[in-house]
Amino acid sequence: MLIASGGNFQTFELEVKKTVSKTVENDLWGQYVTETFLSTEKGWDTDMIEHSKNWAKKHGHHRYSEIHGKEEWKIPLVESFKFSEKQHEETNASTSTTGQDRVFTGM
Repeated sequence: MLIASGGNFQTFELEVKKTVSKTVENDLWGQYVTETFLSTEKGWDTDMIEHSKNWAKKHGHHRYSEIHGKEEWKIPLVESFKFSEKQHEETNASTSTTGQDRVFTGM
């Protein structure tokens, strides 16, 4: 039909959008702990306890409690995470044409 009528596209626009969003959320939960707490409540062995104490000292999370006078350190005890992925696709197209009406009068 366009060819037969000599159609003329003056403008043609096509816009395609695709958005992909990925997020990762990490939460760490912890508290100040002592050797007694880690061995009795968490079941940690001596190596694990010593390693956690050294890690806390390295990161400035070590202290002596004013309340009970014992050495304690702040470490993460629980880590939770959540992965999320969202995709959105959108397509917009537009076109415009112009033409002339011709009156046929020749018969």
